[in-house]
This record gives sequence, C-alpha cells and structure tokens, in this order.
Amino acid sequence: GLNKYPYDTLFHSSTQGLGSTKYMFQGKLIYSYGVEPPSSSPSDIPSVVPSISTEPTFISKAPSDVPSLSVKPTGAPIDPTAQPTISTAPTVDPYKEATIQISIPSQLVLSGFQMPTSQVKINTVLTLLADTIKARASVKLNSNQRVKSVKILSINGVPFNGSSSRRLQDSALIEYEIILEEICSTSKCDDSQAVANALYQSVTQEMRASIDDGSLTTAIVQSAQASGADADALLSAAVESGDFGEVVTTIIGLLGDFYPDWSGGGYCLNDGNEPDYMKLNPSLWVYSTRSSCCTRYYSYAYNDCMGSDAVPSGKYYPDWDQNQESRCVSDGQEPDYMASNPTAWMYDSAEECCTRYYSWDLGACVTNSGGTAVESATRKWYVLDGEEKCVQDCEINASEPTCGGLANPWDSLFATSSDCCSQKVSWVSLNVCDATSQGQTPTGSSKWYVDWDNLKCVMDCEGSSSCGGLAEPHYALHVNKAACCSTQLSWDTDCLGK
Repeated sequence: GLNKYPYDTLFHSSTQGLGSTKYMFQGKLIYSYGVEPPSSSPSDIPSVVPSISTEPTFISKAPSDVPSLSVKPTGAPIDPTAQPTISTAPTVDPYKEATIQISIPSQLVLSGFQMPTSQVKINTVLTLLADTIKARASVKLNSNQRVKSVKILSINGVPFNGSSSRRLQDSALIEYEIILEEICSTSKCDDSQAVANALYQSVTQEMRASIDDGSLTTAIVQSAQASGADADALLSAAVESGDFGEVVTTIIGLLGDFYPDWSGGGYCLNDGNEPDYMKLNPSLWVYSTRSSCCTRYYSYAYNDCMGSDAVPSGKYYPDWDQNQESRCVSDGQEPDYMASNPTAWMYDSAEECCTRYYSWDLGACVTNSGGTAVESATRKWYVLDGEEKCVQDCEINASEPTCGGLANPWDSLFATSSDCCSQKVSWVSLNVCDATSQGQTPTGSSKWYVDWDNLKCVMDCEGSSSCGGLAEPHYALHVNKAACCSTQLSWDTDCLGK
C-alpha cells in the first residue's frame, strides 16, 4: 500500500526504515511502500478510478444460470445517433471577448409582506428577489447583452452579507446592484460610453415600467408561490417604488488580465495562460490593461509590447536624436521610455515642449517644430540687456518697433512699459525710459528743476530757451519756476529773472 506520513513522525531511531518497508523522501512528506495483506471485505465507497487489473478477480467454473439481457454483444460497435447533439451553451463563453460591464446602483421599497422567522428564510427571500429582478431586467436584452448578476447590498440601510440576524420590517428599503455586460462591437470598445448609456436606458426603462404596471410585484409573488414555505414572506409583497443611480462603466479586456510572457517572449498577453504563481497572486503580477502591463514590465520596449494596440499620442517630445537644431516633434516615434510615461516627457503643444526643453532657444524651437513665434509671444515687457529701455516679448519686425524678440525664461515680464522702466531701469527718468521704450522721442515733463551748474531754475524739456534738457531721475521737480526758486534757491533774490 501507499502510506503518507508527516516528515517529523519518522526516523526517530536508527532502526526505522529497515526491513520490508522502504522510505523515499519527497518535499516535506515521506512516502513508504509496505507489504500489506489484501482487505477481507469490500470497500465502503467506490474507488475514484477504475481498476487497472489485467486479470479477472476469479474465473467462473460454470456458465451463468440465466442468459444476458444485453441486446448486442459486449464487443459489438454502437450505432451512431440519428440526430446531432444540440449543445445548450456555446463551447466558448462569448463574454470572454472585449466586453463593456456596467453597474446600476438601484433601490426599491417593498411593503405588505410577512416577516421571515429565520435567517434561512431571509436568505431565501432575498435570493428569490434578486433572481426575479434579474429575470425582469433581462427581458429586452439582445444576444450580445446579459445581466451578469443582481446583488442585494442592504436592507433598510443595514449591509446584507447573507448572515444578518436582523429581521426585516413591514416596509423595507432594498438597495441592490444590477451588473450587466455587453460584448463590444469593436476590439477596443471605442463606443463604450454610448453603448453603456443605451444599455442603462433599456434596462432602467423596463424596470420602471414593470414597477409602475405591477408586473414586477406579480412576478415576485408567483416566484414565492412556486418556492414553497421558505418564501411565504413575499406572498403579499408589493413593490411600492424604485429608483436607479448613475451608471458606472468598466471595459473588460479580451479574455482577461494581462501578464508578462517571460518564457514565450510575447510581451504582455491576456490568453489566460499565465503561470500558476501569477494566478495565485494576481494583484502582484497581472494588470487589467495592456498599457499598464507594458509600462510595468516592458517600459524599455513599450511600443513593441503594445503592438497593434499602440496609439500615437499626438504629443510633442524633444527630438534629441538629431543634433542639428532645437525642435520638438509629434510623429509618434517617441522613445519607449517616453511612450510609457508621457506625462513626464511629452506635451500637448510645441510651445510647451520647447519651453520645457529648449528655453534658451525658444523662438527657433517653436518655428523648427512647425509652429510660429507668435504662438509663444506674451507681448509683455522686459528690459533689453545693454540698453536703458524696455521692449515687448514678440518677434522683431518693422511694423512693431516695440518688439525686442522673444523673452528668455529668466527675463522678468511686466504688463506695461512704465512698470518695466520703474522696476528695471530706475536710474533713468521714467518719462525718458517710457518714451524710448515706446519708440518715441522723450519730451520731458515740462516741470522745473535746478540747474546747479548755473544756479538757476530751468524747465524739464529740450528746444526752447527755458529748457534745461531732460531732468535726471534724482532731480527734484516743481510745478513752476516760482516754486523751484522759493524752495531750492530762496537766497537768490534774482532767481526769477534768470
């Protein structure tokens, strides 16, 4: 016979394992082959597999007293059936294809039923109720649609897990969930949301109609009558009202989750043939989408891993492979490490990409990337290096003399030329800087200041005899000559005449 022992029950002494019984190690169990006498009585239960004996148990010494009742001899061939076998279910589950799954959170109010007296009856009642709802929700579904399940979630706000000891009340608010599936019309479920919305409308309309016309109540009562005493709580039940929440849509991938095909070199597959250790711990190894699987295991070969499912992102990435010019491209040929992590490397526009990777050559990058510098120009003001004026952030052109070229990322930008002048060119008179920045000739403020070289008050202007030239920023300005004289040259009695 074949005996199996735990490892630590054997070999307690040096005499064990000798004689007619021989021991063999395998893992943490020990198997022993021992000589045992045959049983003297038949087994209480049949064996799992047929006998493989090549000899009969005993040889009959005389013919049987009655003839065999078999119509045909044992060895005769069996005639084929007259009709082909009709399968009641497809060989392959069609819902293993790409499928849209939707969940409809729902509730209904039941009244007028007797309260169950045991937990068994409560479970029976809720199972019957779920089956009845499932049947009603399936009425108008086509061959590509099905109600996968109806789950009772709570009764009067108390979660139901099949073992609740709380008894139902005379009026019960039943919260439940209808889970439906529909086979996608395309391999990528491109129209998933539209299909989900249509399926939601079809099922909820049918359910509302059956609640309003009483047919759902009738179906529940008829099911209770057919189920016997355990469902008598529903014999007088009535569905008072029902409601349905927003649809929750999920796309189920082809066949199943994706796993890394390390042994076959097939990148990420979803053929259901993942190794046992992956099946035993799917949360660690498998992913619901090919993209997430490829990102996790094959980021270095992401595009090859995605294969026909690879979709050009349309985003811009830095074209570092060519060392000729600053540019970003969106040709769908980004490296695998960028494709597997587009949020870290890629951008929706050439301007964003150029700003991120070629900020020192922004205008050229935008142009080289197929855009125009106008796209990246802010038209704000910044100080022009080496000159005492401010210019606008835009491409230099003859029709706009205030444009000084695209600003560098480190340039401070201002809403107006006056703001720029006062903050960045403070040693130059504001009116001078502002006029020069605007492409105009400075005219002065027409106010008065002291010409200390000649000890007299002059006007902040150029051209006339009263003008003393444009005032410096540190000069004190006065509204008229008299104010200038009385304030700063008060000891000179002839100041006004000079």
